[in-house]
Amino acid sequence: MICWFSGTGNSHAVAHLLAEATSDCLMPLTFSTSPSISLSPGEPLGLVFPIYGWDAPNVVRQFVENLSITITPTSTAASEEDQTASPYIYMVCTCGDDIGLTHRLMARRLHRRPHLGGQLTLNAAWSVVMPNTYTALPGFDTDAETVVSAKLEAFPARVAHIASLILQRATGIVDVRPGALPWTKSHILGPLFHAFLVTDKRLHTNSECLACRSCQRVCPVGNIRPTADGRPTWQGHCTGCLACYHTCPNHSLACGRFTRGKGQYRYQP
Repeated sequence: MICWFSGTGNSHAVAHLLAEATSDCLMPLTFSTSPSISLSPGEPLGLVFPIYGWDAPNVVRQFVENLSITITPTSTAASEEDQTASPYIYMVCTCGDDIGLTHRLMARRLHRRPHLGGQLTLNAAWSVVMPNTYTALPGFDTDAETVVSAKLEAFPARVAHIASLILQRATGIVDVRPGALPWTKSHILGPLFHAFLVTDKRLHTNSECLACRSCQRVCPVGNIRPTADGRPTWQGHCTGCLACYHTCPNHSLACGRFTRGKGQYRYQP
């Protein structure tokens, strides 16, 4: 099973390719997704998600922090050892540049979850570089078209390589891009980012809003409801993906004042 979350489509594209290459099934994550998972003996559990503030999105963290896994035998032929073994768990995160120490944070969250007398283990971690999407702070913007094209051209081969290792149940792999000052990013800047910047209070539309409800349709956590005239209102459980901003057809939706004049991006297959 591959549990995935995606805002602007990068992680969905990666999850889809992984599912095809590994013949696995996909399950989207929202705030209402049950954290109780049933796996057959030997079935892997994949976590595919984007990096927000050098950590996983809050919807993914909530899922992992409450995760409960039950191993359901597929036949009486399965050995008792197979039925009680800790499942093979891996993560694949998408990032514009680097991920900090997200893999360590996720490993710790999993380790806190009990499983048949032991703890859950993150067996492998990979990152996949995809086009940048964060635009809500000074100095952050979408990539130039040439950079977007280069990243999109390269990622299928990267995902195919990851899939081959997943099929082998490779363990102990940490093939990620932590970047410069990863501890500072994930343990100091990241918590500040999630505490103060993952909010819908800065999201707003101007007078040119078309009331087309595009933003409502793409919100992956159902955080947008239209007013009587069709304009968006946010409900207070934003995950910070900016899908609404990137989807607005006439750029009338903004996040504070720092998105003014910046680019938009959504993955297009």
